[in-house]
Amino acid sequence: MMTKAEIILVEDDPDDVYLFMSACEHLEPQPHVAVLGNGAELMQLVEQEDCRDKVILIDLNMPLMDGLETMAKLNAFPEKDTLCFIGFTTSSNQHDVKRAYELGAKSFISKPGTLVEMIDLLQTLSRYWFKFNRFYKEV
Repeated sequence: MMTKAEIILVEDDPDDVYLFMSACEHLEPQPHVAVLGNGAELMQLVEQEDCRDKVILIDLNMPLMDGLETMAKLNAFPEKDTLCFIGFTTSSNQHDVKRAYELGAKSFISKPGTLVEMIDLLQTLSRYWFKFNRFYKEV
């Protein structure tokens, strides 16, 4: 059984947000997506609500607080080990990949450039994280 997909997209580029949201319209069930424009907005959200059963996709190149800085700040939260944050970027720089994993990223995904590729990625991501994966939450 697939639980309702809850995705937080931390992305400042309106074109990337549009492509992502357009792909989501083709998914069944459609995920609930919260779009945040930068890492500072994510920090506020994580402080205010439990995000341990959500997938957080973090772009690396953003104003105010970039993705790697955001991942570093997520490490200050007590639930950091159970937060599912993923690097989601156009970068394929091996330093960025290594640093994201060092900071606790659960995965590092290169952004697809077409709608068909984005749909495929989001179907796979949703199936894995929300059908087969089990998030940890204390009861």
